[in-house]
Amino acid sequence: PLFRALNDKHYEAARMLLAAGAGVDGVTTSSWTALAISIQSGDLELIKAITDRGADPYATAPNGWTAFHMAVFGGFTDIADYLLTLPGVTINKPMSDGWAPIHQASADGKPEMLAYVLAQKDVDVNLATPQEQTGL
Repeated sequence: PLFRALNDKHYEAARMLLAAGAGVDGVTTSSWTALAISIQSGDLELIKAITDRGADPYATAPNGWTAFHMAVFGGFTDIADYLLTLPGVTINKPMSDGWAPIHQASADGKPEMLAYVLAQKDVDVNLATPQEQTGL
């Protein structure tokens, strides 16, 4: 039920299911986690509820993105800030294709997100993709 509510963008129902103890482990038939699906909501409180129930913030979606990558791509700085407070979440973690958030923000033509990534204290501006491209 939780995955269905998230997929159908019934976020209030998802919150009620979480409050009732719905599990957040597992993936959809297309390998998406509850946390990955919920990022599209832009709802920080929903993201917190899912991580509080034990969702793995390091799990990757089928495209190799973590929740942090999705938050950066979606322009959700409040969610990205929250995710960075979780132990082990890092601004420099590359996706399965070798791209880190700095590359993603630069290539996507989103100057506000590139500025956000560059403002993070631990960002590695010299981090290169497998094609030896940096985000600058």
